[in-house]
Amino acid sequence: MNAQMQTFIVMLMVLMALIYVAIKAKKRLTSKNNSCGGCGKCGH
Repeated sequence: MNAQMQTFIVMLMVLMALIYVAIKAKKRLTSKNNSCGGCGKCGH
């Protein structure tokens, strides 16, 4: 496996992890609306 392909795979894994974390955080914020998470609805 060459270095370029390895770097691409690592970047892809990081991206997937970030998306997963974002989805989990969004679900947690929508489940408890008392804390503001900066969703953009009210301008904060």
